[in-house]
Amino acid sequence: MQAWLYQMSSDYYNPNEYRVEVWEGRPIVWSVGKVVARGLGEVLLGDSLVLFYAKSRNLYPGIYGWGVIARYSQRRSEIEFQPTFPSDYLKMYPLWDKKVEKLINGVRGRMTQATLWGLKLEEYRLVCELINERID
Repeated sequence: MQAWLYQMSSDYYNPNEYRVEVWEGRPIVWSVGKVVARGLGEVLLGDSLVLFYAKSRNLYPGIYGWGVIARYSQRRSEIEFQPTFPSDYLKMYPLWDKKVEKLINGVRGRMTQATLWGLKLEEYRLVCELINERID
């Protein structure tokens, strides 16, 4: 299993729209621009997806949820995923602190304008730990 970090842009898709879409519980289809694999293979069915909003032009940055990738089309530049627990909670109370900010900045590096970044196993484990700490 691989994991990917998806940067949501409040310029194109504001947090309120995301909250409503996750609340509805249906699979979500979004566009994908630049993909930075960071050593991972291709985006695959069943991969994990971590969803976050950056600080730029957003009053409430952070991790808003996660999900499972149901389909990825490089040709159509889109991804379909199913949000999973605890996305419904995180959408209302995003996970953001200095530790999360450092992790996200480390993943994105200098390339902050992409849509999707591959997460290394240790980075994904840290995301999982941080989310688990939040919901405990």
